[in-house]
Amino acid sequence: MNHNLYIKLPEKAQQGDEVFVRARMDHKMESGWHSTKEGEVIPPDRIREFTCDYNGKTVFKASFDAGASPNPYLGFYIRASETGNVDCHWITQEGERLTTSAVLTVT
Repeated sequence: MNHNLYIKLPEKAQQGDEVFVRARMDHKMESGWHSTKEGEVIPPDRIREFTCDYNGKTVFKASFDAGASPNPYLGFYIRASETGNVDCHWITQEGERLTTSAVLTVT
């Protein structure tokens, strides 16, 4: 399945600023509790984990369970210390790792 990944943060920040990061993934997040009209159980298809790395260091982490809504959105703050990559990693229940990145320029 093709998943669209999104990350949004300011392009520039002053050193020491708190920067708000928004991350979202288009994903149906099927719990495994539903069935088709024919009565067949729809197998679970969920995101298991999310991590955000800033210059290679994990700065935010979240886990998901069967109660998570479709198209999960996360918003959190990081402290701007130096120019570098902000990498968001979504890990599926099958272990597939999907990544989207943005550059934060610190002045």
